[in-house]
Amino acid sequence: MPALAALAGQPGPEDETSAASPKAEPVPARLATPDGFEDEAAFIKATEASVADALARAEDEGDTGARADALLKAANLVLAYELEPACSAKLLGLDETVTEQAPVIMQACERADAALARVAKILDDDGVDMKNEGWAELNHRYNRLGAFAAGLRAFLSAEQDDGKRTARRAASRLSILLEDRDPRVAAAAALWQAALRADEEDPGPALSILDRPLATLRPETMRYTFFARVLRCQLTANRGGHVAGLALLTQMEELCHEWFAGKQARGDAVRAVTLVEIEILESWRAKLTGEDSKAERSWCEQKVSHLQNERFAELGTLTRLGEAIPLLVVSEDQDEDSANEGG
Repeated sequence: MPALAALAGQPGPEDETSAASPKAEPVPARLATPDGFEDEAAFIKATEASVADALARAEDEGDTGARADALLKAANLVLAYELEPACSAKLLGLDETVTEQAPVIMQACERADAALARVAKILDDDGVDMKNEGWAELNHRYNRLGAFAAGLRAFLSAEQDDGKRTARRAASRLSILLEDRDPRVAAAAALWQAALRADEEDPGPALSILDRPLATLRPETMRYTFFARVLRCQLTANRGGHVAGLALLTQMEELCHEWFAGKQARGDAVRAVTLVEIEILESWRAKLTGEDSKAERSWCEQKVSHLQNERFAELGTLTRLGEAIPLLVVSEDQDEDSANEGG
């Protein structure tokens, strides 16, 4: 899968030197296989089965609250797992993957929206008492999942004509989750709000949402904050701070050995950071035009070649989110496991 294409436009007379530079080769990289699965197909199959089970339980439930709970679980599974490969790929610049899977992605978004729409009808019923703790909790979950659903749909379909306007609305809707009592929810909301605002003319608001790239990661929110920090480095480079963005990513590479446990996980994380470095270098090289920038262009090309040879001599696997959003609706099996652990 290729990194993001260089940002060069059609060369003018002053760009002849830049136009003659060799075109970057696609980087041989893919997302790592999710833990516990033989391959990506097995992961997708298991996720689809879990969603189908939740929807079937919703149909069988006579209790209205239990039906809403099952529908929320189905929506949560779609958002957390079915959309995760596309979300991880796009955050790492693997845009061709997202484009190729666009119909499948939109179908998943529609499944989540349909489940949430059914919950909305249940919650709007006159017989529902929001003063009841159980109903209030269901409503809270519904609102959080609705905000995430809008955010992920906007992020994955931002190329549409009204993409920027939709992204702004979705980002605004996520604001309330930044202070959520669940740190996983707050971290995921920060990542997706910043990602939705990343293409704005002024990256300042997106940068203000994100943590500093080199701070310690918390285990329960590590994947969200890792990708958020990578995004911060990208935004720093995009506003003209290519050297600063690359320097931060180089330091992040070293910290991956502290943040991630196990040789494979550390390697996947380092390669993910490296892929973004290559993206920044390609973008920077494309913007360097004219004879006076020849040395800088040559340095970028040499650096890209070195990174590709060192980290992607063969097909390289990349770290991924694992869950595009946290799993908020806990299954009965997980409840029992938690009870057994506590007892």
